[in-house]
Amino acid sequence: MTELCYHCKQVIDPSLSITANIDGKERPMCCYGCKAVAEIIADSGLSQYYSLRTQPAEKFEQDRFNDHYQLFDQTAFNKDFVSCDDEDNFCADLLIENLSCAACTWLVESALKDQQGTISANVNLQDKRLRVRWNGKKTSLSTLLEKLGSYGYQAKPFVADSLRESQVAEHRTFLKRLGVAFIGMMQVGMFAIGLHAGDISYIADEYRDYLRWISALVATPVVFYSASPFFQNAWRSLKAFSAGMDLPVSLAIGIAYLFSIFATLRGIGSVYFDSIIMFTFLLLLGRYLEMRARHQLGDPATALKAILPRTFNQHKNHSVSIIPIADIKVDNEILIKPGEVIPADSLVIEGRSNVDEATFTGESQPQAKHPGNILLAGTINIDSPLIARVTQTSDTSRLNTIYDLLVEAQAHKPNIANLTDKLAVRFVIFILVASLSTALYWWLTAPEDAIWIALSVLVVSCPCALSLATPTALTAAITRLKNLGVLVVSGDVIDKLVKIDRVIFDKTGTLTHGSIQLAQTIVYADLDETTCLSIAKSLESHSEHPIARAFKPLSAEHLILHNVQQTIGAGIAAELDGHIYKIGRNDFVCNDSIDQPTQGQWIALSRDGELVARFELLDTLRID
Repeated sequence: MTELCYHCKQVIDPSLSITANIDGKERPMCCYGCKAVAEIIADSGLSQYYSLRTQPAEKFEQDRFNDHYQLFDQTAFNKDFVSCDDEDNFCADLLIENLSCAACTWLVESALKDQQGTISANVNLQDKRLRVRWNGKKTSLSTLLEKLGSYGYQAKPFVADSLRESQVAEHRTFLKRLGVAFIGMMQVGMFAIGLHAGDISYIADEYRDYLRWISALVATPVVFYSASPFFQNAWRSLKAFSAGMDLPVSLAIGIAYLFSIFATLRGIGSVYFDSIIMFTFLLLLGRYLEMRARHQLGDPATALKAILPRTFNQHKNHSVSIIPIADIKVDNEILIKPGEVIPADSLVIEGRSNVDEATFTGESQPQAKHPGNILLAGTINIDSPLIARVTQTSDTSRLNTIYDLLVEAQAHKPNIANLTDKLAVRFVIFILVASLSTALYWWLTAPEDAIWIALSVLVVSCPCALSLATPTALTAAITRLKNLGVLVVSGDVIDKLVKIDRVIFDKTGTLTHGSIQLAQTIVYADLDETTCLSIAKSLESHSEHPIARAFKPLSAEHLILHNVQQTIGAGIAAELDGHIYKIGRNDFVCNDSIDQPTQGQWIALSRDGELVARFELLDTLRID
């Protein structure tokens, strides 16, 4: 039976057996070029392309296997992660999986900034996101990615699914490397006890050599597997003529391993396999804990976008259908039911309701909306159904603007982080010079100890903590502030906080709880306070507004009202004993204009258009 390529639908040579894993299934491929492209699409979380396409993909010939980044220049592929800032300038969010430290981020940024046509390049180490801007007339995204590839950094589109998959894969790989190092440390530790005991008391050469060879056998997979990321990062920095913080680590492990092998082969000197493995394990453990901290902090920018619903109610020809949010378009009419999140920036065309806009304004009290008012994506409809016309899709909404600001804040390095990166690079160079000087000195003084003393300088002086602590602390601070409702749009803000001597707050929901209570009642007519409170409570029982909730705990009598009418954003009116009572704003309840008290928050109660009473509302301060 003739088998067709899953990617380009061309006939597969029966002698070939090439497959690519797409959505958990091995799909047949006609060549390694198609396999490479298919895996990029799948790894980027875009495998739905194969179920939506209307014609086979273009066949990628074998000689173009190394040029698969050309795919990133195609609009059909990059539309989800590349945006156009203006006519010639573009911006892309990419995931760089094999970043491990601040030195890696510096290397990636430096490599791209040196490329002609690059406007800016910023890396957020927490989620391994690269945001790069370039001039489309001077360079292309594929050219920039090929430049990164030459340094050993592979990029893929940044989407939430690919980030989660990358974190899971990173976690598993780290655990494997850590597990191998831990088992090796335990085993070689036992052999080292015998060797050290033999140095104190006599041990036959054949037993000593046997323990050394067993130690070398156990140490080898630890060095070449568990410690391999250190060597890879050091090689990348050397290719870029830079000194990364993994360079002294790699030199220490590599030189100690080689000299221990040499001592084992010659049967002379001392071996340090136990020290090599213990150092590798402890360093990996520190990196693992730092990685866990990054993963647990999460991505506040992605979490912000996650508040949008996955579907929306399309209102068309007096009928409602549920449509995926990705298909929403400008001028679509949408129905937003009470309690639902508004899916896109839109304009109210029918209905009246209150909307919770705390996501944008921090204001705890809902805002009244009626025909002609603007609705913002990510806010919540509270009271009544609304029909609105979409004015902006998710890519151009105000929520997306905030998302971009947050991404920029995460990618932008404050002065303290830039200073730390520069110090780390210079410190590494200083360490290398100091180690070389130490080796030369001890070679002239005590040659048998020179190499081990020089290695000790390399090991104990590694600037790992300096390079890892700063970005982790900054990310934790920005995430914590976001969880408290503070949006940080520039990393430099963290530096400037220590210089602030005055802070101005919006009161409601910030300094206060946003839980309104009745403070006092002032009566202006022939009614007593108890009667006024009964009328007010009965009127407000027909509303779910936060102000109405202030009257619900009152023990006042509940009265039967007739012809109750609620005016969104103004107040409530009803008939009682032949009179029309209204509660709400001054201009709503009274026929004639009346003065508003200058202190506090007040609402008025009227009878047949005449002021009857005022109620002062109080919002309690937070204890902290």
